[in-house]
Amino acid sequence: MRYLGDTLITKDLQGNAIPALARSWTVSGDGLTWTFSLRNDVKFHDGTPLNALAVKAVHRASARAGDQVAHRGVLFGPVASVQATGDFTVVITLKEPFAPFLDNLTDPGP
Repeated sequence: MRYLGDTLITKDLQGNAIPALARSWTVSGDGLTWTFSLRNDVKFHDGTPLNALAVKAVHRASARAGDQVAHRGVLFGPVASVQATGDFTVVITLKEPFAPFLDNLTDPGP
């Protein structure tokens, strides 16, 4: 099941973060607010379109799972909130700057 889904971002062969489900992203100067613009051409296996609400649900569940699963807590522990601010825009706010956050988003999960 680990590789059944895709991630917001992935890495190229040189280890650089590149778009996957997110077509672009920005981070605030303080490193706390990450804004992701999603692709609008992605569908789930049942034909349901990917949108910001779906990404919000997945990342909120991952953050909550961190309370029970050590691996998820390490990846998403500093997430304060996940908001869908448009059909294809997701804003993830961190409690504190967390340098590995972008890299952690390339992990498809346990």
